[in-house]
Amino acid sequence: MKEIKIFFGYMLIGLLMVSCHKDAFWEQGNTSGSFQAGSGIFVLNEGNFMRGNSSLCFINNQLDSINRDVFSTINQRPLGDVAQSMSLIHGNIWVVVNNSGKIEILDPLSMLSKAKIDGLISPRYITTINDSMACVSDLLSTKISLINTKTLRLTGQIECGKSTEQMMVFGNYLLALHWSDYGGFDNRSASLIDIPELKKSSEIILAKEPNSLVKDKNGDIWILCSGGYQGIENPQLIKLDGKSFGILRRINFEIGRSPKNLITNRSGDSLLYIDQDVFKMGIDAPDTPGTAFITRKNRLLYAMAIDPREGRLFISDALDYSRNGKVYIYSASGLLIQSLEAGIIPGNFLFYQK
Repeated sequence: MKEIKIFFGYMLIGLLMVSCHKDAFWEQGNTSGSFQAGSGIFVLNEGNFMRGNSSLCFINNQLDSINRDVFSTINQRPLGDVAQSMSLIHGNIWVVVNNSGKIEILDPLSMLSKAKIDGLISPRYITTINDSMACVSDLLSTKISLINTKTLRLTGQIECGKSTEQMMVFGNYLLALHWSDYGGFDNRSASLIDIPELKKSSEIILAKEPNSLVKDKNGDIWILCSGGYQGIENPQLIKLDGKSFGILRRINFEIGRSPKNLITNRSGDSLLYIDQDVFKMGIDAPDTPGTAFITRKNRLLYAMAIDPREGRLFISDALDYSRNGKVYIYSASGLLIQSLEAGIIPGNFLFYQK
């Protein structure tokens, strides 16, 4: 599905590139709907490319109810086209809407839209680098955008030379993955951004199509590379030193595998990823596991996340990419607890504590 988005993204690049930076604006939400969140889980549904049918769901912490499409119900307008990711910043939920080129800032208790930041090209993920600044990666630009999280203004850019995807802060550095080969650039590396200087410091050579990264309990970095969507190279799981960023290990998968969505368990001593099924391995394991932790059972497993308080595992099923998907909740030991219907292509989770 992500490859389909990139293909159409190429076709529409001329249209997308005409976007210009605008100041964020504050707006009053429409309270015609009713929603009052407590502690629970937000599920962001990507929706279909060019259909504008992304949505946001809320599951209560007891896992016995789900509010679907709470953004549109409360604000009386669509969320946008391809909702990619979300983060909690200064007590608000920042939703990155990829093909709408914007970020929606929401009150997590009422779901009222408090602000909107326009003028981005093809934003993917947002990561804070200090108390007043965040970085936004971009699929169709070689630059990372800088946003002042207090004034909500676009304040600058960092040139990376390639499009950027997932990011994570390690000390005074931001590590940004180069997942897409948009523009003909080689997509087998990550940029190391010097945060105090706000510029690219160096580039780390990894493997084809790095798609996700995590930090383990020892502070070391693990990066999962799919080998390319055409399956032409060996996927790799790569371990970096969390301080020097030197490569400590490379673990190969067989060609034809397509691992993605690397996460850690709550204690940070195990890694989990999706490769049709869900696999789990200890950080000291000599190789990838041969047996699945959770089998797909005719499902199209798409995304997953660990509840940081309860240790529960949330896994989404995209079904056929056109109908409402499902969310399956498992215990830390892999026992199914609950399943709920979400929106179209559930792709991101945010765990909220009131």
